[in-house]
Amino acid sequence: MRPLNFALMTWLVLAVNSDVRADLESGPEKGAKVEALPVFVATGEFKGQTKNLVKHRDGKATLWFFVPADKWNRPTARLLRALDDKFSDVEEDGEIIAVWMSDDLPKAKEYMPVADRALKLDHTTFTVYEKDPLGPADWAIHPDADVTVVATRGGKVVQSFGFVSANETLAKSVLKALMKK
Repeated sequence: MRPLNFALMTWLVLAVNSDVRADLESGPEKGAKVEALPVFVATGEFKGQTKNLVKHRDGKATLWFFVPADKWNRPTARLLRALDDKFSDVEEDGEIIAVWMSDDLPKAKEYMPVADRALKLDHTTFTVYEKDPLGPADWAIHPDADVTVVATRGGKVVQSFGFVSANETLAKSVLKALMKK
């Protein structure tokens, strides 16, 4: 019984102390130019407009948080909240753009302000991608990802994360990617 306990403890120590890695490849490659992303803005400064928020962000540190509507759940919401809570520690003028991907656009547009009010986030703008429920082709969102987070700075991709099972424990590693300047 002791060897099993030792092996389990060793695994736990390694798991807790190592950086979290994405579950699958989703999102553009590191170093890629950030492609245009016209979205319907459901909350924030441009509420009710379709805008290319990549252009608006003008190279500032941004987390693009892509979520298929059918994969939105409490753990994913907790990840978004954890990112929002700590984002100002990483970047003063940073912003999270939550991109909802759905085949029911009217329902998605109606739901985004509700999610915003419920979560009470300070650094997140909720949007809806209107062209394809699988997301923008240029952004290479993997269909099996529960959430894809793309960290960008200076108009380039710093790192992309594709998570099959998202939760708040992943926030630290995602934010750490933006700290590397």
